[in-house]
Amino acid sequence: MNLSQSFTIITIVIVISISVIILLLTKCVSKGGIDDNNPFSVFVKKQIMKIITKVSDKTEAQIEDTIAEQVTIKDQLDDLETTFNEVKVQEQVKTNLNKVSQNEVSQNEVEVQEQIKTNFNEDTRNEVSQNEVSNLISPNEVEVQEQIKTNFNEDTRNEVSPNEVSPNEVSQNEVSQNEVSNLISPNEVKNIVSPDEVLEGFDTNFNYKLPTSGSEPMYNEMEWNDPSFVKTNNCYAYFLNDKKFREKKPQPGYFSGNDKPNTYKSCNETEKRVVQDNPNVYMSSETKPCKKGYYKGYLAIDPGKDYHFYRQDTDGFWSHKPGGLSVTNLDSDGNEITNPREASKIYDNYQYTMNCNYFCVPENGYKTTNAK
Repeated sequence: MNLSQSFTIITIVIVISISVIILLLTKCVSKGGIDDNNPFSVFVKKQIMKIITKVSDKTEAQIEDTIAEQVTIKDQLDDLETTFNEVKVQEQVKTNLNKVSQNEVSQNEVEVQEQIKTNFNEDTRNEVSQNEVSNLISPNEVEVQEQIKTNFNEDTRNEVSPNEVSPNEVSQNEVSQNEVSNLISPNEVKNIVSPDEVLEGFDTNFNYKLPTSGSEPMYNEMEWNDPSFVKTNNCYAYFLNDKKFREKKPQPGYFSGNDKPNTYKSCNETEKRVVQDNPNVYMSSETKPCKKGYYKGYLAIDPGKDYHFYRQDTDGFWSHKPGGLSVTNLDSDGNEITNPREASKIYDNYQYTMNCNYFCVPENGYKTTNAK
């Protein structure tokens, strides 16, 4: 309730009170006038005083309540103004933070651009230096100039004796000698890097191991060299990791029923027999690893005479089993085999000079292999 509403109510109460008082006074006059000896008059006075007292108390209380409400409203307005100011300050702080962030981003962009510019300048200087270096005298030019210098000195000593030299010839010789002295000196030639120094620190043995799949069998001489197996398990059985007790050595194609004599005239003849016996075996390449569950094998041919298989083991090296002899991881020269294509395969009775292809053979725990 605002102040104007309070005063309106007070005015209404006063008007009503005055009306009541006038009514009582009128009654009093009609009853014999206003006199202290008149009981009705005394009653009217008391009633008028009560009305005045009540109106006064009511008006005063109403005014106090109105004033209290106005004070409360003022306090609320002050609180709202304070809140508004705080919000305004927060907005200003947020705006300032955004400006600071933008300035920081701009500063970072400037730093990045400066760094790019610096790197570009350094690269440009390096390219200029590279071009300047390429314009220096090459080793071949040094050798040619040295040879010219040597020939000139020998010709001068052999063709011109001290008594035969004329002043003009001496002058020309001095000019030529001065020109020769301006060439690169022998000491500078010695400072040129030699081929041995260039190769120093590099591994010049390019016979590296071939990639593996992680499914290669472990090299175990004792397992395959057991007397019960060594005589009847050959390189074909070892290549397939198919060790078992046999009456005779297995041959490619026999398991699939192709028991015709092998002529050993081409790689394709033996490779075809291997795949007929083992449909899960597939051809591969030297540098490509086999897929998971497969390991790599290799075939070489002694033309018209024999075949020989190799397999790759867990250590990345290769091993093989020469016929009914013991398993070995060495080639015919006694070296470890990192690549059977490059290994020495020349023996007393066999020379496996025809290099064939690489296979991918399934490990025993993945798929079965067959040799008969």
